[in-house]
Parts: sequence; structure tokens; C-alpha cells
Amino acid sequence: MKNILAENMLRFGVKNLSDKSKRKLSEQVVSANYTNLAGTYTMAELPAAMKTYNPQDGYIRIDGGNTWLATQRANSLKNFLVQQVPATLKTPFDPKNAIIAETKVLGSGDENQKVIGKLRAQLEKPPMPNPQYKFNIKYNWYDINGVPYIVNTKPGAGSPIEKAAPAQVNTLKSQMPSDDAIIVTQSTGGGSPTTGPLQYTAGMLIPITSAKFKYAALKDGTMYFNDENAYNVAKTFIMKYTAGGGGVGAEADIKKNSPFTDFTSNAGGGGNYILGKLGSGAKATILAGKGTGSDINITRMWAGKEGKIAGETDATTGQWIDLGTFELDKTTFNDNTITILPTAYTNILTSIKSVIDTYLSKHAGWKISLLTAEISGFASSDNATNRIKSGVTPDHTWGGSVTSNKWVTK
Repeated sequence: MKNILAENMLRFGVKNLSDKSKRKLSEQVVSANYTNLAGTYTMAELPAAMKTYNPQDGYIRIDGGNTWLATQRANSLKNFLVQQVPATLKTPFDPKNAIIAETKVLGSGDENQKVIGKLRAQLEKPPMPNPQYKFNIKYNWYDINGVPYIVNTKPGAGSPIEKAAPAQVNTLKSQMPSDDAIIVTQSTGGGSPTTGPLQYTAGMLIPITSAKFKYAALKDGTMYFNDENAYNVAKTFIMKYTAGGGGVGAEADIKKNSPFTDFTSNAGGGGNYILGKLGSGAKATILAGKGTGSDINITRMWAGKEGKIAGETDATTGQWIDLGTFELDKTTFNDNTITILPTAYTNILTSIKSVIDTYLSKHAGWKISLLTAEISGFASSDNATNRIKSGVTPDHTWGGSVTSNKWVTK
């Protein structure tokens, strides 16, 4: 009796009822005239109406709907997610951060009997690139318009020359390995505000493009390869134009069966040839090759700094991210009830999985470590009644505290 009374006080917002009214309220469990409308009342009018209401006269309709119904539907979805998501989708669900964001009565019509869930997730940080790629080369590349270049430092092959004389620049030109190499000159200081700089460095820069050398990714100073042959071709080419040092300068080192080659201790590979500059870069002029006579900006990459692979998304471990929303319509509930129909379980879980899959398809490499949800429940303004069909199992059982009576559509 206490449970029945507690439910009805929630349903109708009724307080301080007489014993006679309480008895009449409890009699709503069975009514032979559930098809008859005994009266329509607002929530404010219900306490007075309950004093003379006889359930055998029929059911009561609440004018304007009942927010309690919307709230209990939202609670029903939350309870469903807590139980079903870990068991069925094999993903942990956090009930502490699952909130009921909004519950209210909308307008007239069955379309307003619905619940909306906004999925939120904490994501695991994508794995770093080293495990993703089998081979890599470290070099402090010289970036020009997004293309990585190496600088020719091999003795006798046109190494960079400070205070470059025209004859020396001509020597560099004669040793250019291909049409895509360029000879550049960059100020190295000296002079005055009136006379301008006196010292320059000239050097040969050679592009290492993905089209030609087929690398998989470039993250600042590290170039990644999935193909061993492409890795060896690039390593051999770079070695051909890089002065020795750091244990990789000897030609014999090219043959070593190592998935990792570090040029950062070598002349040029360590970015120690004045050309370019870390950060915002440095201005230079092309003396020979494509774009002769034009000014460019050379930015040195830094192999000691982790950069960002193109298309990679920032990691958000520990932060809640909105995945997307799903909606439960009137078919999820039996008429005007609050308990989710078992026949709707599969559709709900499929909708949730679709939201997750859509998000993860756009964030390759991410994994969901924890799920939660923000839930909003709604009811229609013309479908709030207290009636029950004879012989129908009571529906108000969410949370284990309410034991009888069922809401059905009029």
C-alpha cells in the first residue's frame, strides 16, 4: 500500500490526502471502466479531484500532460544503458556521469512521446607512429612549402659554401643530381644597414617527395615507411649526398639490416648548415633550378620534436567528447508507459553502435575507453492518464520502488 501511494503521489503531485482519498487512490489498480473518461484536470486541480474520485467511474486525464512521465522514461533509458551497454556492446558505461539533462511535456501527439540520448565518450590516445610503421629515417629536413629537402654535404659533391663566389656556385650547378634540385643562397650576416649583408651561404637542396620515395608519413624530423624497399632506396639516396658522422656515414652502413636510420648527427642531417631556420624559417633566394630568381622561406624541421602526421587528430584522453545522438520514439514504449519494451532492445543498441561507428570511422586509430550519456525525456500533452487495462502487468517498476499501475494512451 505504501508503494502504491508513493507512486500515485508522484504521478499526481498529491500531498496531505485523507485516508478515504488514499483508499480511492489505491483502488486504481483495477478498474472495469478503463475505457471511460471520468474527468480532465490540471495538475493543480488533482488534489481536490482525488477527494471524490471513484476509479470505477473511469480514468482521469491530466490536462497538459505530466512531466513525471517524461522523467521516468529518461530514467528508464539510463537504467537500460547501465545494464545493456557493457553486457552487449562490451564497452564500459559510466553511470555517475550519465545525467538527465531535460524532461518536459511537449505538444499534442504521439510524436512527442520520445527520449533522446546524447552519447559521450572518453577516448584512448591513438598509438604513436613508431608501432604503426616498420621503418623510419630521422633527419632535420629543410621544409620548403611543405616539401622536405636534404642539403648536399658530401665532400666533392657540391657541399654548402659560405661567402659563395660565382665560380663556386657554378660548381654546385654542375653537380645537381636532377631537375628537381635547387641551388639556394642565404645571408649569414655581416655588412651594415646601408651596405647590406656581406656573407652568404650557397647550397644544393634536393627534395625527398612521397611520390618519388614512397614514404608513408612524415612527422617533423621522422619519415616513416611501410615498405622495406622504399625505405632502403630513400636511405641510400640520402646517404649519397650526406657527409659521414654519427656512425652512419660509411657506405657499408647502408647494407645494415636496420629498420631505423638516424642522420641527425651528420653534417646537414643535423640541420647545422646555416640554411633555413627552426620556427618561422629564414629567407633564401633560388640561384638555379625551378623558380630561379625567386625568394623562398626555408624552415628546418627538428627530429627531436614530435610533430603531427597529416590527418591525425589531437588526443583527448580523459576528456568527454560528444559522439552523436539517438532517439527513441513512441514504438519503444507500450503506449504511454515508461518501461522500454524488450522488443525494442535490439533497435536501441543498433542505433547506439551506429553512432559510435560513425564517429570512429572519422577518427582512425581511436578507441573508446568509457561511455556515458546525457538523456532528455519527453511526454505529450494529451496522453497522461491513470488508467490500467484489467489483467495487464503493472508497468511502473523502474528502480524497484513502484509496484503497480500502468500508464496507457487514451
